[in-house]
Amino acid sequence: MKPKITNKKPERLLSQGQMSRVWRIHDELANNRVVTCTTLLETLGGYTRRTVLRDLDFMKYSLNLPIEYDRLRKTYHYTKRVEGLPFLSISAAEMQALTSAQAILSQLVGDVVAAKLKTALAKITNLVGINALTNQSKSTSTVKLVGTVQPHLKNFEVLEHTICDRNSIQFVYRKLGQADSTKDLRKVHPYHLAFNKGRWYLAAYDLKRKEMRQFALTRIEDLKILKETFEPQADFNPDAYFGGGFGVIGGQEIFRIEIEFDRWGADLLEGTLWHTTQHITPLKGGRILMTMQLTSLDEITNWIMSWGEHAKVIAPVELRDRILKIAQAVVNQYEEQA
Repeated sequence: MKPKITNKKPERLLSQGQMSRVWRIHDELANNRVVTCTTLLETLGGYTRRTVLRDLDFMKYSLNLPIEYDRLRKTYHYTKRVEGLPFLSISAAEMQALTSAQAILSQLVGDVVAAKLKTALAKITNLVGINALTNQSKSTSTVKLVGTVQPHLKNFEVLEHTICDRNSIQFVYRKLGQADSTKDLRKVHPYHLAFNKGRWYLAAYDLKRKEMRQFALTRIEDLKILKETFEPQADFNPDAYFGGGFGVIGGQEIFRIEIEFDRWGADLLEGTLWHTTQHITPLKGGRILMTMQLTSLDEITNWIMSWGEHAKVIAPVELRDRILKIAQAVVNQYEEQA
């Protein structure tokens, strides 16, 4: 019976074993070797004739490779040169998404995770057969990041390893806005790394204060790995831990936040999710009322101030007082310069 490629189109799903076989078959065909079903069985080893024919079907019909069978010589060959294997097929819109992803990653200068993602993206585009990394000029969309990460993450990979290996660490740390003289030595159990507003933060159990704390990587110095290991708290949930606050800072008390935005602010807020507990209620004149449940007032305070006169805090009173105090300080600062 003459071996032949069937007309049935197989599924475009590859197991690890099939991908390995396809690569080896491609290598045989691409190098113009004499390829028969028998030689492929010898090359692959341990597989049946049916498996080899199914792989050839996959290559011809699912990957659209130019494979032909010479009935006279009983051999397989490529009818034209094949540079690589397009294991993935994507639409034009998906290609644009890859291009936009590359544009975003290129703005994250010095970010360790972004560097890894860029490498992964390069591998994906090579499989697709189109290089998104050099095709940005044809992009139909632009994504611009503000306040992107700068190359200050020399401790990032060290912290990744200590979290996985459960090693205790110590470092010198300075709190936000405080002088260098306030730096103190911290000994902690590192739990989790979180990215927020262009910066990386470490969530760790502070052994001296006996509670979870957040540390900005930009203010961590003299990081050292200690010999002792630790067992993390079983109930630690990073989603719950970071999800309670407006950014990475959380707390124990729950605040119901109520903010009224005028029409200008409402237009900018439309369709934007700032927090998982966010709820929008339309008001008269195009205004809206935004409510959310937060466990900290620290980060939401600065965010509200960024809206200027377009946002007004309705509740809680503590948040209103914070905004009023900051606003008065800003007025005083400018009056002193007048």
